[in-house]
Amino acid sequence: MGVTATGRPDPTDTVNRLASVLTDLGDALAKADLDGVLAQQSHLDELARLLPDLDGPFDRDTLPPAAMAALLALRRARQLGEGLTQFAAATRAARGLVAPYDRDGRPSDPVRAGSFDARG
Repeated sequence: MGVTATGRPDPTDTVNRLASVLTDLGDALAKADLDGVLAQQSHLDELARLLPDLDGPFDRDTLPPAAMAALLALRRARQLGEGLTQFAAATRAARGLVAPYDRDGRPSDPVRAGSFDARG
């Protein structure tokens, strides 16, 4: 990764890398690939530490498109994550499982909703 004259990370390189990591994260979410999602965690952690140190000057021709690509990748990953969460909730509901937490946020035992022990 490039650095500026001040020794700080190059903004365009960092944002391009962020877009790439977020795209990979979105791909993993689209495939419901937990290992792929977890593999991006360390990259996101590293980039999160670099972002506050970004410093100009930056190339006005390359940084805005890179930032837009990162924003689009972030939105896609967020939408895929929300969709996966909704799918998991619908799957649990279809199987008759209630939420694993009670209204106060305490863990509760998963029980079958609407199941009966009566036979007849």
